[in-house]
Amino acid sequence: MQNKIWFDEVLQLTKALMGISSISPNIEDENKCADAIRDLTLAPYQNGKQPDVLSGFWFTEDGRKNFACLLKSKKNSGKTIILMGHFDTVGVDDFSRYGNVQIAFQPKQLAEEMKKHFQ
Repeated sequence: MQNKIWFDEVLQLTKALMGISSISPNIEDENKCADAIRDLTLAPYQNGKQPDVLSGFWFTEDGRKNFACLLKSKKNSGKTIILMGHFDTVGVDDFSRYGNVQIAFQPKQLAEEMKKHFQ
């Protein structure tokens, strides 16, 4: 692999998020994803490593969480970057072809099963 700068970190984050059993339109399950995104985003800044992190949730009318985070620069540049994101949870019925829809939440096992079908 040529450019592996963030590959391992992105793979770890992807596996963590895939492991959350969340299927739309279950708001409680979708909010578990928002909580995980918050926890994974803020983990590098715990223990005082970067004290200038402001974060919080804002809620949609139906109670879905949206996570927002601002990392302040140590330099007084007068510039601000706002990064907005969106995530969806989806149904897993299509995974029944692999014997059990719960495999959708098991990235390692899913990859192995998919290899059998696509070789």
